[in-house]
Amino acid sequence: MVASDRARMEDEIYDIEKEVFRRESISEFATIRDLIVSDTPTDRLAAVMILYRGECPNGAIPDLLVERLRSESYVEVLKHLILWFRYRHKDARAIKPICRLSNHADYMVRTCVADALGAYIDSDEAVQALARLTQDQHPNVRHAAIEELKGRS
Repeated sequence: MVASDRARMEDEIYDIEKEVFRRESISEFATIRDLIVSDTPTDRLAAVMILYRGECPNGAIPDLLVERLRSESYVEVLKHLILWFRYRHKDARAIKPICRLSNHADYMVRTCVADALGAYIDSDEAVQALARLTQDQHPNVRHAAIEELKGRS
């Protein structure tokens, strides 16, 4: 992604975040639900960024994000979703879709996968995926997987 495109996207996301907080209280999440299921990648990324910065809601939001994790094709959204399930809301339902992404074409997605699976180190499926990622073609992915497995010992 070109730096100017990324800066423009970040500006759009920031504007969306401000509007969401202005229109509704953080406990309702109606707009965020709409953003998560939007056809527009910027909307989906904004939803994840808003959730990343705030409290994790109960109810439908984690369900929607697990489903989005299974279906998302936009790399920037995918990376943030994966990391949301590591750092903001550990959810066992995310393990399988995250593991499936260990073969993703983008090495940054695979690096995020390795990082996220460290939060699920008690899962045999996560450990097996991390072990496979230690053999990844990209050094960043291998390093992330090795570091997460070291944390297991």
